Amino acid sequence: MKQRRPILVLAAWLALLVGVAEVAWAAAEEWDWSREAAIGKAAEASIAERATLVDNQEAVARIERVLGAMVPHTEYAEAQYKVSLIEDAEPNAFAVPGAVERPDGTYGPGGHIYVTTGLLRLVRSDHELAGVLAHEVVHQCHHDVIRQMEREAKAQQKSALLTALVAALAVGGEADTATLVYLAGEAVRIAWQHEYSIGLEMEADDTAVKYLTSGPYSPVGLLTLLEALSSSPAAFQPEPGIFRTHPDYPERIVNLIRVLHREGIPINRRLATNAPGPEVAQAEVSGTVLYQVKVEQVVVFSAPAQAQEQQAALDRAETTAGTLGVLMRENLESYEVQPVVGEDGTVGLEARGRRIMTVTAEDGSFFGQPPLQLAMTYREALREAFWLERFRRNSAVEAGESGGTT
Repeated sequence: MKQRRPILVLAAWLALLVGVAEVAWAAAEEWDWSREAAIGKAAEASIAERATLVDNQEAVARIERVLGAMVPHTEYAEAQYKVSLIEDAEPNAFAVPGAVERPDGTYGPGGHIYVTTGLLRLVRSDHELAGVLAHEVVHQCHHDVIRQMEREAKAQQKSALLTALVAALAVGGEADTATLVYLAGEAVRIAWQHEYSIGLEMEADDTAVKYLTSGPYSPVGLLTLLEALSSSPAAFQPEPGIFRTHPDYPERIVNLIRVLHREGIPINRRLATNAPGPEVAQAEVSGTVLYQVKVEQVVVFSAPAQAQEQQAALDRAETTAGTLGVLMRENLESYEVQPVVGEDGTVGLEARGRRIMTVTAEDGSFFGQPPLQLAMTYREALREAFWLERFRRNSAVEAGESGGTT
């Protein structure tokens, strides 16, 4: 019987918070932020007792910078969010209800976003970090913690009893301290452990794309992070953190790809993950200096340098790397690269009407292959490099790679 009253009070006060409509977040001007402020203060106190907060100004500044570029494109452009860093190897980010007190004593939109050090080690770019933050800001803008609590409360209570309690509390006014503490505990549980319904998660993904499309970060970052997370064994650990919705990842990924296509957003995974571009390296074969172009450590072009021709060979390699790098940043696919014989008789590889490299007769003689065959060899090397690139991108979480700062 001791557990009965908190659950009943939870159901009733949630109904009062959300009102008669479950989609109250859509009517932003009618939302009473003072109630979220009360829950938020209690939630912050609960988290402070359970988590180890890290004073890393550089990391927090990075999160705030990314967040600051995104918030103006949300439903609450004036919202203000606190940011805290939690020392935790598990990659996670979550937002708890909250609000900002104005000078006149009223409350406006806001909240508190927590990011773990594990997440900053996980993300490979600010695009991916922005994707995670956008997803969490949607949960806050749409009051998803409260919506989720309301759904859970309704599932446990009879509607007649719920209506009676709402009426009683509507007359009584504010919730007592015990109720606030209980609500805060529920809010922290849902937010920290990502216990949202798959419907709320997919809604957050969809809206995050809209936020990001209008700002400086690619919404594809959210997709690449979900793809990497979906293949990670950490998703199956007892305390999965942000991995918690792993069984729904395939559905969320498919939905996100559908949304990106619908919005006409190119799925450029290289940009979203800050993938490394081609590099030029010097080598030596049988006493001859070579300038090689490598992608994922695969040699995709070599310019042999005879006697006094080293600068010319280096220029050829750097030109090839530069052109290929631009095309890769523009989301080049291996099937687009084709061997060509120009009108001037030169042989090489082209893509999208641009010459990537030229293979000379001297190149062919050095490697013992006709120029056209050597060009086709380079095309196959590019295909291998692009495959390795995809493999590395999808296995980065398991390998513990990071583009973040802790």
